[in-house]
Amino acid sequence: MKTDFLKTLLLMLLVSALAVCAVSCGTESGEDTDTGLTQENTTGEPAEPLSFDFSDNNVSIQIIYPLDANEEFVKACHSLARSLKNITGKTFEVTPDYYIGGRQYDPDKPEILVGLTNRPESETAAAGLRTRDYTAGISGKKFVIAAQTVSAVNGATGALISVLTRNRSADENSKSVFYETDNISFIYSGYRLTSLKIGGKDVAGGYVGFSPDGLYSAERYARIFGQWMTEKGGYGLPVYSTKRAPESDTAIVFESLPAGGTEKHDFEISVNGGKLILKASCVHGFEDAYTYVTGTLLKGDVSLEEGFTYSGKGTVFDDYYDVRDGEYRIIFNNILGNCDTSTYPTDTRNMMISELHVEALPDVVCLQECSANSRTGRSYIRAMKDAGFDEVTAEMPSGYTVNYTPVLYRKDVLELVDSGYLPYSDGAGDKSKSASWGVFKTKNGELFAVVSTHFAYKSDTSGQAARLKDAEQISGLAKNIVAKHSCPVIIGGDLNCNISSDPYKILKDSGFTDIYDVAKKATNTRTHHSYPEFNTLLGIYDGMTPPSGAYSAAIDHALVMQGDGLEFARFEVVTDDYALLSTDHCPIIVDFNIKAK
Repeated sequence: MKTDFLKTLLLMLLVSALAVCAVSCGTESGEDTDTGLTQENTTGEPAEPLSFDFSDNNVSIQIIYPLDANEEFVKACHSLARSLKNITGKTFEVTPDYYIGGRQYDPDKPEILVGLTNRPESETAAAGLRTRDYTAGISGKKFVIAAQTVSAVNGATGALISVLTRNRSADENSKSVFYETDNISFIYSGYRLTSLKIGGKDVAGGYVGFSPDGLYSAERYARIFGQWMTEKGGYGLPVYSTKRAPESDTAIVFESLPAGGTEKHDFEISVNGGKLILKASCVHGFEDAYTYVTGTLLKGDVSLEEGFTYSGKGTVFDDYYDVRDGEYRIIFNNILGNCDTSTYPTDTRNMMISELHVEALPDVVCLQECSANSRTGRSYIRAMKDAGFDEVTAEMPSGYTVNYTPVLYRKDVLELVDSGYLPYSDGAGDKSKSASWGVFKTKNGELFAVVSTHFAYKSDTSGQAARLKDAEQISGLAKNIVAKHSCPVIIGGDLNCNISSDPYKILKDSGFTDIYDVAKKATNTRTHHSYPEFNTLLGIYDGMTPPSGAYSAAIDHALVMQGDGLEFARFEVVTDDYALLSTDHCPIIVDFNIKAK
């Protein structure tokens, strides 16, 4: 009876695979236009036909999946179990593979093995398979679907269910018959890589690695590259930190170069000790390295010998990362730290936005929503301090424990001569809405002040009233700084209102000038956009939406009071990937010069 069940499943899969071949002849996106599927089907001499009665509750059937399977893989197995139950009326238990060294393993127990389980039957069936390939058949008392990916598993099981449903609807009393000698396999022929050897060793069995001690971009692009190898390269390589990677003859590793220098956007590629190593010193360098490797280097039959090297010139970056339009630079940015970390994990966003800020290399950074989430774990503040920035001293009143609107500055360029913190008294009861400020002296002895601020956010009547009070209070603060230090005051941040609003008009009437209106170069775009989307399978943010609309709809602004002695060269709204993936507000870059007296 147990063998009957296994034989029945295999015949159904044989027919289903023919159905898959018939319905999967559409082309794939990008360069893959080959349908990629070749079928092998062998049938030996028929054995005595056997049947299985699904109503026999004396036979317990388990669907076994790998212990390290991801969420989507497990969902595919549960979907198979539900479909089988709908058709047969029998419950199939879905369980991870706890078989280690012979424990909890009965070779005579009927089981459906899905994916690369630890059972010897799966290991034998999976030998030589790549990410889009699969085999299905009987091995002893087991029905084995050997596949590395969810799509390959679905390719086998989806059609199987279709055949089961079709056979059952045709004749409720029929019993399918098949033989132990039946087997079927599908081999995909559309991989970008025919083969890949590094230092004479095949990359199969290796891993993709990243150095945890450098830039987060090394980790991010390692994970993206691991996905590319699975989907396009045909090798399902696990992604590890190099500190936790297993022993292996081959690997592809992303590492950080020291930051700085005129060639900071370039990248280096080499083969050393059986490892293909990609190095860069910033996000745009890693982006170029990834583009070169996936678009040029890894195609067809590739063999990279020990000692191989390649250096690439960085090209994919905007001009403001390489040069300034003025002697001094400020960045204003709401970094979405005050959020639900279960929906928007903070650590990776902290690393992305700090890398973007360091690459743009401002002299002053003004943040909003810099909550405790941005100061702990993989901290934005710590990353910026490691890059040579210091946080402006801001003494807060009793009951205030976190400065959500901090100002940071390059201590090798500017000297802090005065600073302070203003909690807004606007009736909103929100301690994250405030203004922090610093007065800075340049190496030439000139003074200028910078204020980071965040206005009340609610769109109702109470929120509108609170923003009016916020505008009045920051105007008073700026006037006090001008009176005390006789210097220009640049304010900016998330004001939660556009240029047609009453709070904005209060600022203009108080003597502020919008830097967008006077800058020689200005980006005419809205500054806020949709929240980034986190990919739980890859462990990275990969869903982003650029802002739409003109600056007239923007709610982030930069304005100046007493700015006659300044010349504003650039007002830039940054829309790079990391800007869109790390928060829902684009950074604003302000470049300016201090006019000679």
